[in-house]
Amino acid sequence: MQVDNLLRNAEERARAKDFHGALRFLEQALALDPWCGAALLGMAEAYRGLQDDDNCLKAWERYLDEHPADARVLTRVGDLHRRRGMIGMALEYYLDALRVEPDNRHARATLGDLHFREQRFREALAYYMPLLELESGRVEIWIQAGNCNRRLADYREAETCFRHAVNLAPLNPFALFGLADALRGQGRHEAAAPCWLQVLEITPNNQAALSRTGDCFLRLGRLPEAEQMYRRTLALGEDRAAREGLARIRRNLHSPEIAGKA
Repeated sequence: MQVDNLLRNAEERARAKDFHGALRFLEQALALDPWCGAALLGMAEAYRGLQDDDNCLKAWERYLDEHPADARVLTRVGDLHRRRGMIGMALEYYLDALRVEPDNRHARATLGDLHFREQRFREALAYYMPLLELESGRVEIWIQAGNCNRRLADYREAETCFRHAVNLAPLNPFALFGLADALRGQGRHEAAAPCWLQVLEITPNNQAALSRTGDCFLRLGRLPEAEQMYRRTLALGEDRAAREGLARIRRNLHSPEIAGKA
């Protein structure tokens, strides 16, 4: 009963952001019950509140040494290692979390992100797609899955992912950009054009979108609109594709005026 009272006092102190006070009660609880899991987790959270990563990690590791593996704790330790740049260690903890809890959303999303950053796009998809089966409303995961498929040049699958994202968040510029680019990859420039324009309505100074919108209009033979997009692109900075696009327009129109501007 005394341990329970100490834990309650520690919880009250932690809620009040008095983490040092919480630690004093938790240390007393551990003196009475050295294997008290609630006290160890409380200590980890108190050290976390104090931004003391070293002691936070020690408390979590002690908990994991003395109690059955807990997916939530494993992901917290993985997050801490990831924040410190120890990616190999982080991966191991996230994988352990999935062994304990195969449907752990946080572990799946983070493993997908880590593999994506390493440009291991098939491995990233192996984490993203099961997560989307569990939680189909995750816009950011649909976008990441679409980006994986784009990098793998699987533009039809990319289109499917980005359409899911756009249905969930119609004004998300990353979803719209991805959808437009997936259509571009399939050579469906007529369908891509309104998506590019939507991106530019939301982010008018998006240089990559301006350049690709110019390319889209050029391929559709809408040369004045292509020229306008390329010039807007170059107003934001040098862009090789825009320069080449203007040169192609000049060759198509044979216009001395346009040639002088390019």
